[in-house]
Amino acid sequence: MNEKSKEKLSIVRTKMLLDAPFFGILAVGLNLIEDRNLPFRTMSTNGENIKYDPDFIEKIDDKELISIFVHEIFHCIFYHQARRNERPPLNWNLAADFVVNDHVKEMGYKLSERWLYTPDFKGKTVEEVYDILQKKANEQKKQGGQEGQSDDPVQRAVDMWNSQGGEGQGSWNVGEITDAPSQDGLGSPTKNDLEYSEQEWKTKTVAAAQEAKNCGNMPGGMERYIEGLTEPKIPWKSQLWQFLNEMVKNDYSWMRPNPRYMQSGCILPGLSSIEAGTGVILMDVSGSVYEEEIRQMAGEMDEILTVIPGLKLRFMAVDTSIRADKEFTQEDVPIKLKAVGGGGTDFRPGFERLEKEFETPKFLIYFTDMCCYSFPDRHPDYPVLWAFVGRGDYSDEPPPFGTVINVDLDK
Repeated sequence: MNEKSKEKLSIVRTKMLLDAPFFGILAVGLNLIEDRNLPFRTMSTNGENIKYDPDFIEKIDDKELISIFVHEIFHCIFYHQARRNERPPLNWNLAADFVVNDHVKEMGYKLSERWLYTPDFKGKTVEEVYDILQKKANEQKKQGGQEGQSDDPVQRAVDMWNSQGGEGQGSWNVGEITDAPSQDGLGSPTKNDLEYSEQEWKTKTVAAAQEAKNCGNMPGGMERYIEGLTEPKIPWKSQLWQFLNEMVKNDYSWMRPNPRYMQSGCILPGLSSIEAGTGVILMDVSGSVYEEEIRQMAGEMDEILTVIPGLKLRFMAVDTSIRADKEFTQEDVPIKLKAVGGGGTDFRPGFERLEKEFETPKFLIYFTDMCCYSFPDRHPDYPVLWAFVGRGDYSDEPPPFGTVINVDLDK
């Protein structure tokens, strides 16, 4: 155990508690573990521990060390330890570092030249940055480009993406993010483990924000994000049915509420008459959407057709192209959907097919994890609801059209 580096880390965390209590409280909550075998030989967190290479700690000054603590904390605040899915760890770290370093800089902390940062990625999620880097890396491969030295941080990331490590792989990485640990300490984390880490960090973040406010020292740029964690939320099923009622009803009645929703404490009216028409359900079947989520989405389609008799639902499964296109009525309940697809995500194909066929549906609902930035250039002239199926709440820039609701399919 290198006592000198451990003492330096403790002193810096104490300084953070005094000067930046929000980040200091969250930093103190992470266990410090010395590890000379880290892939990047710098620092690393899984949301529970901070591992560090003592030689690296001794080489950097206190200002940069504080920046790295803030860097690692932002990884955890944004649940990067719980959102990787099947993406390669190195590529996930490249994308995630661009996102958190933007926030580190915005908070006024020091960024050294080797840190991955570009203003071009400001406001983007880690999934969006990941898709951009992947696209650039694929284009470079097709062109037969060679990795080389570059001052452009995006090009450096693309070179690293295609080389998958090699000599100097840690030159850009000052704070690695790894998956949240399993609660039993055995094997890879389960979906429940990842959700536990996300909820734990949500609770920690809100508590740290309250303490910082009590000290009169809360980072201004974080207040909106914290408000998004704490504001009361209308149950997503209520939001969905409010949208549907407005789209298809002539009249409705509270005389036959849906028993499934009554059991969950959500009382919804039954439609007594509707305008004839077709609704469209687009389902994101990219590799980042779980098969269990697809099964549960089919259950929501059952509910729509059951509660709104006479309505037709056109269903399309979409990743980067349309994998399935079928029409359902109440007679088809219960609906069985298969997890076809599994590629990337592109929001355009479904809208483009409807436009090509001159079909104007009563409404369109897109179940997706929103890990995409490819929207159609032409905005549709019918109502669109983006049903965000993901961990946490959707808090990024809104899509160019339509309304977003946060969906928890277990509730």
